[in-house]
Amino acid sequence: MRSKMRGQMGMRLVVALIVAVTAVGVLGEAAFAQPPAPTIPGFYSGTATVGGQLVPDGQFIIARLGDYESKPAFVVGGTFDLVVSPEDSSLINQKLSFFLGGQIEADRTVNFKPSSVDLGFDLKFLKLPDPTPTPTATLTATPPTAPTIVYSGSIIVAGSDVPSGATLVANLGSYQSLSALIEGNSFRALVVDPGDGYLLDESIVFTLNGFPATQSVIYEEGELSRTLALVFVGLSAPTATPTLTPAPTATPVPTATPTATPTPLPTATPTATAMPSATATRTPTPTSTPRPTSTPTPEPTEIPAQIPSPTPTSIEAPSTVTPDEEGGGSSCVPSLNVSAGTGAMNVLLLLGPIGLVAGYRRIRRRP
Repeated sequence: MRSKMRGQMGMRLVVALIVAVTAVGVLGEAAFAQPPAPTIPGFYSGTATVGGQLVPDGQFIIARLGDYESKPAFVVGGTFDLVVSPEDSSLINQKLSFFLGGQIEADRTVNFKPSSVDLGFDLKFLKLPDPTPTPTATLTATPPTAPTIVYSGSIIVAGSDVPSGATLVANLGSYQSLSALIEGNSFRALVVDPGDGYLLDESIVFTLNGFPATQSVIYEEGELSRTLALVFVGLSAPTATPTLTPAPTATPVPTATPTATPTPLPTATPTATAMPSATATRTPTPTSTPRPTSTPTPEPTEIPAQIPSPTPTSIEAPSTVTPDEEGGGSSCVPSLNVSAGTGAMNVLLLLGPIGLVAGYRRIRRRP
């Protein structure tokens, strides 16, 4: 016992010496440095008891100074060694408290002073701290493994063969498998894999086109490949679905747009115009005018101005062609129908020149 105490005292002296050396180094640096010196740690060591009994090993003690909390010092053999080193220098001379297990406060406190070393700093506590509840691991039931089963076998339909294009599936609870491969009256590759072990011991119902088989099997562990003969009674023959013939779609007939057709104008029929009948014009017979006989004149006689003689103008008298009464033809000789005035005018025109010549001769004969 004495050797143990001596060992603890030696350990405390070593710790105190380390703290003292650290304090001297910090003070030496502070003497040459302009910034404020950091807080020098304090060292507290002693015995911890609860109700006169040493605190059991495994408990720890911490110190609290304002907002600062020291690192825990674990109790070994009823003793502890606690280092208090706040970084805030404003905490110097503040109340320093000690707690067992971070819960139970000790019977004494001190004002913190930097570089303080107290090797006989014994602490007493009223009780041990409440044990921290250890979380109990909740045992989670491991779901059973869901086996995978592959079924194959024959299909028996009472009174007929398996309908063409039929679908065979397995139903287990809310699970439904993919359709099996059906060849004639046999099936294969019907895979049941629900992935839920809680479906074990449930019944597997097989349906063909939605119609259930007469027997079912229990979903249980065992071999991977299993053979079955599935019987279906009362499976109705598939009803031929009438193929709807699409009604012909009425194609709209385009409405003819009325086009204005030009109305042909009536062709003018040429009207036969009565041609005037040729009127025979009587050509007057020219009258021979006697030429005067030149008489030698002894001396020139003044000749009065010659009066121009009127030029005889032939006037065409319209003649009417009288059709031949007997023969129905027309006469070649025109019938002259001349008024009296016209006849007198024609006579004057014929005799005028003769009168002029006769008058001229009489004038020349006068002495």
